[in-house]
Amino acid sequence: MNSNSAIIKDKQVEHQYRIMESSLTSSFLKIGDTVSLYAEGTVCGFISTLGLVDDRCVVQPESGDLQKPPKKFRDCLFRICPSHRYSAQAQYWNALKNSNNTRDIKKLQIAADTEKRQNEAETRKQTGTIIKYGDTIVQLLHIKSNKYITVNKRLPAILEKNAMRVSLDISGTEGSWFQIEPFYKLRTKGERVVVGDKVVLMPYSGGQPLHVSELELPDHPGSKECCSIINLHAVNSHLQTSWKIVLFVSCYEATNEGDIVRLFHAEQEKFLTCDNYRKKSVVFLRATGRASATSATSSNALWEIEVVQQDPCRGGTGHWSSLFRFKHLATGQYLAAEVDNDQTFDVTRQKLRGSSTTPVFALIPIPHAYDISSLFELDPTTITRNEDPVPWGSYVRLQHICTNTWVHSTNIKLDPDDDNVRFKIGCALMKEDKEAFQIVHVSPDEVRDLDFATDAAQYFDTIVSKWEKIGIMNVHANERKQVMLLLSDIVYFLACQENNGSDAFDVQILKPNRERQKLIREQNILKQLFRMLRVLKPRLEFERSSTKSIKGSDSSTMLNNDQHISTSPQQQDADVRHSTITYQIKTICRLCYRILKHCQQDYRKNQETIAKEFSFMQSQIGYDILAEDTITALLHNNKKLLEKHITEKEIDTFVRLLREKRDCKFLEYLSDLCVSSNQAIARTQEMICKSVLEKNSDILIRTKFDTRECVEDMVLDDNISSPIGFSNQNILQEVRLTWDGTSESIEHMAGVIRDKPSHKRREEFKNILEYY
Repeated sequence: MNSNSAIIKDKQVEHQYRIMESSLTSSFLKIGDTVSLYAEGTVCGFISTLGLVDDRCVVQPESGDLQKPPKKFRDCLFRICPSHRYSAQAQYWNALKNSNNTRDIKKLQIAADTEKRQNEAETRKQTGTIIKYGDTIVQLLHIKSNKYITVNKRLPAILEKNAMRVSLDISGTEGSWFQIEPFYKLRTKGERVVVGDKVVLMPYSGGQPLHVSELELPDHPGSKECCSIINLHAVNSHLQTSWKIVLFVSCYEATNEGDIVRLFHAEQEKFLTCDNYRKKSVVFLRATGRASATSATSSNALWEIEVVQQDPCRGGTGHWSSLFRFKHLATGQYLAAEVDNDQTFDVTRQKLRGSSTTPVFALIPIPHAYDISSLFELDPTTITRNEDPVPWGSYVRLQHICTNTWVHSTNIKLDPDDDNVRFKIGCALMKEDKEAFQIVHVSPDEVRDLDFATDAAQYFDTIVSKWEKIGIMNVHANERKQVMLLLSDIVYFLACQENNGSDAFDVQILKPNRERQKLIREQNILKQLFRMLRVLKPRLEFERSSTKSIKGSDSSTMLNNDQHISTSPQQQDADVRHSTITYQIKTICRLCYRILKHCQQDYRKNQETIAKEFSFMQSQIGYDILAEDTITALLHNNKKLLEKHITEKEIDTFVRLLREKRDCKFLEYLSDLCVSSNQAIARTQEMICKSVLEKNSDILIRTKFDTRECVEDMVLDDNISSPIGFSNQNILQEVRLTWDGTSESIEHMAGVIRDKPSHKRREEFKNILEYY
């Protein structure tokens, strides 16, 4: 008993000493601190990113300053980490590109994984170490993307040609190492870095400080490029960028600030959600059809906690005495309240409003954080002290500060006619004990998935709007290439695989990730994909009509009298450009349909959403962009959709393509349409039989068992010169196929395919046998 008391006492003393030490050193910068970096010079602003779909580092002066931080302040937060080692990982990455020796790659992979674990252990060990000017080597980890600021020596900056490129790297390299040097001479090398100092961020590889260009990125107006200036003397001292280190959270603090939560109404078993309803953002309690309400995981129910501080750039722990804001993660809007004039009767509202003349309020989203109506206080449901931090999992009641009212649930449907999912949530004067929400913490991986989906949807919206305005032919090839890369990233995102540079069309998903499939739908990426396909459709139609006219023209007119018509260099360049555009457009469309295929896999809700565009997808069959492949996968084992969407028109389309291309995949598509969950669909079978056997029987290959005599094997009598008859071996039996007025032995065609690779009809025979 005495020993236990002594241990407890020692821990208390150690904890008090740690608190005292923390307070004494709180003004010094430490490993593990989370900070923002504010550029001061000719360009002022926080260093941030362009979202998870773009790795460039930028400064946006108009987005905010030290007194009024940017709305997306999470984009500006970095954690200070110790320098990591990369030698084993670099050898492994190089081997993946150049070596074919599987055994060597396996050994290097083990060494690289060991090095990663050692880096993680070193980070934990070094946390709390005070950073010194010119001595400590650090890395800057971007919190939102989990990537490191990295200087790439091999690439020039996009705008500043006398500078090196700065971007975010998922693993980091030796280009991610930085030393912090003083900007003013009042600090010297070896001194401890004080939070708030003006500093120079110097890459460890040499004297190329982190700099902000005065030039704007052409594709992002208002964004100034961050780069590493090569020639320091080329930059005058008054133009050199200094960085002010602004502390967000100390490494010793356990913080609620900036964390992502769900607010679960315990009594109603519904999540507080913000989503579009009739083209307007609304806040409501969302019901779920799942057996366990807590298992519902809508991305539109995620909220970022902001603790109101004296310093707007400072984060920290939320206490019961703190004021809070709740920022909707997907839209960036803040939770607030306004007077509700809805006269719909509700028992709870009537009970809590007091007198009939007392106004009631409804929760709404607002765009600005600095509105007093966005302030809330948390009321505990158990005995606590004001100075205690708010723990995760707590049950709290929400008090709206501006109106001095309490948040409560209602049974008022947003749509009285057809809505059993969305229920209005309001505020009233009286507090009810049961109107409590549980604060459910959300994992960083889930938040990062949502950030990626949200940023991808915004990027597509911007790009497609531009294409609709100026036309796809007037877009630079690099922009189309960027879209292709992002679409490939989404394929790997759905497959939960790392993009290693392989072909995205080879990705197979055996066990779909339902949460990521849902994200693609909820964040309107599906909507953007169909917008993209619609924009590109006229170009696809033009290409197909051009191809048909070329095939139908008489090629002899082009080479009349063996005269070769030479083309000019300008014409050749135009042909190359045209073929590049066609390839990129088709690849974008194929990737769109491949994403649609992966999104609907084993997920009925997504299947119903995609099926709303069935008529449009059906109009794109035959463009060689995987539309038919996606349609077949969508209808596979889905009897409801099959019976609803498959008519004679769809059957005739597949049969027409079968006639034009003689491709066996269209027969497979027709076969899939006949069956659902191993049960025949008689209606579809009848339509296919009628179309194929009655209207288009000539597309079938006729099989004939043929018997003929072989002269070489005739039996001869020694005394008679003419043959006297045939033996059994003289009858040659063969299977002959007949199509389009042509007849060939199946054995002969197989022999040509097997033994004669240079035969002029080899490909024709191969296609016919596959079709057969």
